[in-house]
Amino acid sequence: MNKRIHYMDSARSILMSMGIILHTANVYSINGDWIVSDISQSFLFDIVTNLIHTFRMPAFFIISGFFCALTIKKYGIYKFSKIRFKRILIPFLFTLLFLNIPQTIYTNNLNITDINLFNIDNLLNGSIIYHLWFLLYIVIYYIFIIILYYIFKKIKISKIKINYNHYIKNIIFNGFVFLSFFINLIIAYLFPSSYNNIYFLGSFYNILYYFIFFAAGYILYTYPELLRSFIHKGWMLWIFFMILHVDSFYLLDKSGILFLLIDNLKFICLVMCLVYTTLLFFKIFFNRPSKLWVYMSESSYSIYLLHHSIIVFGAIILINFNLSPFIKFGILFTITLFICLFLHEYIIRRSKILRYAFNGK
Repeated sequence: MNKRIHYMDSARSILMSMGIILHTANVYSINGDWIVSDISQSFLFDIVTNLIHTFRMPAFFIISGFFCALTIKKYGIYKFSKIRFKRILIPFLFTLLFLNIPQTIYTNNLNITDINLFNIDNLLNGSIIYHLWFLLYIVIYYIFIIILYYIFKKIKISKIKINYNHYIKNIIFNGFVFLSFFINLIIAYLFPSSYNNIYFLGSFYNILYYFIFFAAGYILYTYPELLRSFIHKGWMLWIFFMILHVDSFYLLDKSGILFLLIDNLKFICLVMCLVYTTLLFFKIFFNRPSKLWVYMSESSYSIYLLHHSIIVFGAIILINFNLSPFIKFGILFTITLFICLFLHEYIIRRSKILRYAFNGK
């Protein structure tokens, strides 16, 4: 699989850019605990944030794992390491120093946050990392993949052949995700401390949770037949989800182990249903060469790095206006997207230094 996967590129760019929708909706949700919370609120924004949270990052990490395998196959492990770590760490450090820290100083001055930047504990616990957490996770996953690559190379494990029909292949792939999810739950049950944050890296549970999807994406590239099966027969997941939903509804004991098992299985099934639907949507409508999507793919990294601080500043200004939360959401979303695209096109793309700072290349 060496040709450009257009729908994967398109999906990745939109999933990254959806951070604008998510964080803008956080400002106007009722149960949100984001940095800025407006008194103009609506429960519809809670629905939006919960829906996006459910599938966005799992889908993104599947695509990241997919492109990780592609890049290793294309360039080799050494060049992969050189390219990818530079593309992750340089934008991370630049954004942390020149966007996240000034943002924190500004919100501290307004008494919105109370983060002492001279306290080493606040730096170690990740208080100022904000939206950059996923970059750290990708670095961890890259390191793990590189270690596994050399281990498998040394013991010379051959590629497993999967000679089954689409239905069985789909069950094998989703079975891997489901089983890994429950193994992570068992680990968390046996070691509750896995829910605790490991300094700025977040919890061990979350690191493993998102690695499941990263590994799944790596597998989808390694075994293209599994990707085809997932796309063609993924509708099976929706049927399975509806069966689980009906079963859990009729269970009398809502606190029993069976209900807990079905409830967790229903959750991971819903996640994969939404991931499948996302990939299918982009494969149907955006699996073709397009200058627009190439541009969106190039600009999405800048958009993601920039949008967080712009939303914080914009939301603080809009607090002073007595407007509907939907109007405020529309204004903040539009202005944020415009500023991000403007800065990318007229500032970042045209400066060699800023292009390197925001994209690592």
